[in-house]
Amino acid sequence: MEIFLYGGNQVVLNDLENRLRPQNAKIIKSLSDIQLSNQIERVDLVIVDLTSLLNKQKDPLLSLMKEAQDGIIDIAKVFILSSSPNYKEAKYFMCLGAKGYGHLKMSKELLNEAVEEIVSKNNVWLLSECVQNLIEDYMDVFKDKMNVSNTFEALTHRERDIANLLTTGNSYADISEILGITPRTVKAHVTSILKKYKVKDRIAFILKVKDKGF
Repeated sequence: MEIFLYGGNQVVLNDLENRLRPQNAKIIKSLSDIQLSNQIERVDLVIVDLTSLLNKQKDPLLSLMKEAQDGIIDIAKVFILSSSPNYKEAKYFMCLGAKGYGHLKMSKELLNEAVEEIVSKNNVWLLSECVQNLIEDYMDVFKDKMNVSNTFEALTHRERDIANLLTTGNSYADISEILGITPRTVKAHVTSILKKYKVKDRIAFILKVKDKGF
């Protein structure tokens, strides 16, 4: 696995390099658009220290992401890291085509887990709080289009209760409080629900429910 670490702060990039598992990680910075374009087509992932970029609107990498979004060029998967992550910023960069968004100081274990999800499993990775915001946004858009009253036949009574709460944007903590069960029990039921519907996470579950017209 070949990874580029991109940003303007050498100390931060060195720290990121140390937190990654032994693999081919290379620090790059201060490159022209052409140099950067030629290099990032050939790597598995570019991890970006967003905080250290002096001009986020004119930065070469972010400009290339906009060109990739328009279909002008192909670039590697991009994982954005911010020192003060927020949902508005996450949504902006995911719309630009970033495959991940996380905290610059996330633990070594979480950083490597995110890299594995993005590169090896070809998944999108977001901070958990951003996932909840995304679900709430999605539910605001589709709440008038979804009808879940006659679905979930394959689920148990308790799983149906949880499934309905999931499709209205409730978090695990919300469901635990509403139903008077532990978060661990909620998670176990959700795991069973996802397995029955052959999806990997609750976002995919909600999408499947909506797409099926339930």
